[in-house]
Amino acid sequence: RPMSTLISADNLDGSLKIADGYSKSAQILMKSAGQTRRSESLHSMVVLRALSLDIYMRCLYALDRNKAYEGHHAKQVFAALSDETRRKVTEYYNRSVAESEFIQQMHSKHMEIKGTAAAIDLEHVLQEWGDALKGRYFFAPEHKISFLAFAELENALVQRIEEIRGTAGGKQESAA
Repeated sequence: RPMSTLISADNLDGSLKIADGYSKSAQILMKSAGQTRRSESLHSMVVLRALSLDIYMRCLYALDRNKAYEGHHAKQVFAALSDETRRKVTEYYNRSVAESEFIQQMHSKHMEIKGTAAAIDLEHVLQEWGDALKGRYFFAPEHKISFLAFAELENALVQRIEEIRGTAGGKQESAA
């Protein structure tokens, strides 16, 4: 039987482990790219991070909607989530961005160099990461400021996944 790329309650734990593995591998490549300045490390890191976020997004959808999502663009998956989950992920992301010293430094540097604010709002970041998975910006990831908000987006998605799983577990226990 061929392996399914659909994420459901049946394969959620395995999918979350894969997403975490991609994220950790991307972090290793990021350190390598910082040391060697090799573009292939940077390109590989972007693809691994995009894959990680795609899996997290589809895991969240499976939990939120109790069914698998057939598709891979982060912005479209996000739009298909419930209003409550979209609101919470946006809230978690915005809080994470506001509290991130790295994001504040990057934002200041961008203002200094470009004279404009960096586009790191959730909608823009979701669009950029979705496009990265399609390969649209594969050859110039260093020019995408939104790629630097990976940890904040990942944290927001994981926080909502854990929140839903905790709620779902509580409901199951009280029903027994």
